[in-house]
Amino acid sequence: MDKKLFIVGQYGRMGRRYSVIGHWLGHAVDGWDVTEVGESHTPNIGRLCPSLRNYTHVIIATPTDIHANLVTQCCQSGVPYVLCEKPMCMDYRRAKQLAEVVSHSQTDVRVVCNWAYVREGVVLTARSHRVIYSNWYTGPHSDDWNLIQIHYLDKTGRAMVSLGPRFQCRIDGSDVTLADIDNSYIRMLSTWLSSPQQLWGMEDVMAQELLISKMGEAR
Repeated sequence: MDKKLFIVGQYGRMGRRYSVIGHWLGHAVDGWDVTEVGESHTPNIGRLCPSLRNYTHVIIATPTDIHANLVTQCCQSGVPYVLCEKPMCMDYRRAKQLAEVVSHSQTDVRVVCNWAYVREGVVLTARSHRVIYSNWYTGPHSDDWNLIQIHYLDKTGRAMVSLGPRFQCRIDGSDVTLADIDNSYIRMLSTWLSSPQQLWGMEDVMAQELLISKMGEAR
């Protein structure tokens, strides 16, 4: 049966990506954009989309500041499945609070983990100890969240070096291309729509928040 997707932040960079992929996979896609950011200006899902329960899957592709509040509203609205763009939260305390909300709801909540799907036919996991070698061009330290999935998957603890405006990444000795990254979103979204439990959940979100905290303390 075709899924009915609703994308919060449909016309942003990531929202447009998910909209195209959803249509390409043959599913009905709807949504609305977000013009205000900040937790004090979180759009009210119930007001903007009273029929949200008619959708089987909701994707949150908004600015990070409002991810947690939107996930909470989805849980309170009884949405069956939610996929939130990374990062879901910005600190461990908020992630722990959100995990409590999710655990008391009927909503299955997952976080975007496209880097686990950069290799066709292979799903990388934090427990597989696959080696990921990276030279990242990260810019400001606040961009750490752009790296966290790689840190989380890389059990070698190998340092990542800022060298310029782009990045190079090798997984098991093979270069990761931009096409690999684009296709990782297709594989991830297809997996979420068919077997959502295979994507990273709140346990992974909290583990990554702790890792980010340790990275900050190590500076």
